[in-house]
Amino acid sequence: MRISYSLGCASLIALAGSMPAAAQTAPAPAPAGPVAAAPLGASTAEDIIVNARRRDESIQDVPGVVNAITSEEAAKLNFREFQEVQTVVPGLNLTTNSNGTGGNAQLRGVNFDVNASGNNPTVEFYQNDAPITAGVILQQIYDVGQVEVLRGPQGTLRGRASPSGSITITTRKPDLYQIGGYTNMTGNDIGTINANAGINLPIVEGIAAIRVAGLINEDEGNRVRTVNKRIDGRDPYTRSKSGRVSLLVTPIDALRLEGSYQRLDRRSRQFDQVESFNQVNPTAAASPVTIRAKDRLSNQETPRTVHQNYDIYNGRAELALGGQRLIYQFQHYTQLIDSNLGQDYGNTFPGLDFNYFSSSHIKSTSHELRLQNEERVFGFLDYVIGAFDNKNSTPTDLQITTAIFLPPFLGGSLATT
Repeated sequence: MRISYSLGCASLIALAGSMPAAAQTAPAPAPAGPVAAAPLGASTAEDIIVNARRRDESIQDVPGVVNAITSEEAAKLNFREFQEVQTVVPGLNLTTNSNGTGGNAQLRGVNFDVNASGNNPTVEFYQNDAPITAGVILQQIYDVGQVEVLRGPQGTLRGRASPSGSITITTRKPDLYQIGGYTNMTGNDIGTINANAGINLPIVEGIAAIRVAGLINEDEGNRVRTVNKRIDGRDPYTRSKSGRVSLLVTPIDALRLEGSYQRLDRRSRQFDQVESFNQVNPTAAASPVTIRAKDRLSNQETPRTVHQNYDIYNGRAELALGGQRLIYQFQHYTQLIDSNLGQDYGNTFPGLDFNYFSSSHIKSTSHELRLQNEERVFGFLDYVIGAFDNKNSTPTDLQITTAIFLPPFLGGSLATT
């Protein structure tokens, strides 16, 4: 199965200057940031600078609902997975697909499932201002500058329309002047070890700098084991390794060049949790093996295994002249995803494996060129004019084992592919 598409568009947005001015003179509204931000003692909404309209501005000046999670808030909450963002953003629900090919995002009551929606999501994800698949974002999180959740329909201002909203993630940029870094390590008594770190090095002070960050994470996944330990008694696990290199060069004040490369390798081995039917329906017949919810057990004979490899190349060039800014944004990423999922959820055929094998080699490339103002035209007009192109190639090989029911004199059931 091969799917490819190309999308091109141009947009023009004009905003009257009276709207922000009115917002400044009116009584200050309630903070639009995360609900958990205030108890943490983080920056107030007035201090948060967002890029919701593709320009840096106070969150209070954005005529829309934006939830912003800063790097300081993420560090205080010790976010280790991107899904934990939903704990501070009301109405946001993030989940990953068991086959490893993507993720689900639900915002404003509308669900996006990559398996059902393909390349037409209702919620768009962006990393460093370029569109990216949810499967890349919904992983371990590290060295992040800011996360913004934009609610409501998003037009072509970001290149691709999304009816429910957009989620943007910005990684930390290199600092041109200071050497610095951080380390963060987390461990617990249920098998989790998470370590991530970053270091910033100015190459030429004020002109060029590099930032290197990395992550190692190992845990027991969903911590569900199989009752068929004589067949497979190994523990479940997920292991992730990732690294990112970012470069920033400003040869002159008017020119800014950015680039980054990130690689992620993730392997997981897990079983799907089950519960005996007579635990929820006492009138049902007893199961051969009683499984309660608290037992965290599965009756599957073979685990669900997923191997994911991501390579992400991101580049950006900005030229500022005469109060205007010309921006070129590029991104190319590849995904190699191999998954093996057991299909005999009820273990109807003991000793036989009915599996779903998939292998995807996905490539995506986007280009965006836009011109926008830095200073308001005639003192009241903001504008953005841009062109956007995005191409995806998603070749996937599928192999599904099915069962054929034969009469007893022919040997009963038989597995075939």
